[in-house]
Amino acid sequence: IPKTTGENVAEQKDSHQLPHPESSVWFNKEHDAALKKEFLWAAPYDARFPQIRKQRQCFTYYVDFFRCQNLMGDDYEPR
Repeated sequence: IPKTTGENVAEQKDSHQLPHPESSVWFNKEHDAALKKEFLWAAPYDARFPQIRKQRQCFTYYVDFFRCQNLMGDDYEPR
């Protein structure tokens, strides 16, 4: 599982600095792609939710988590 955005930001908080406002790196596509790959992560596509907002997907995962916890117990860890 990749790190969350918050974990990545916390790791890079002290070391990452913004480039100079006149730097050409602001318009560099490779640099943007590298930053997106390094910092951002989104949930994978789920065919059950093709055209709706993520709120319903998040709520369903929330409900599924507690269903699983009730069925399997608090100390259950998937393999």
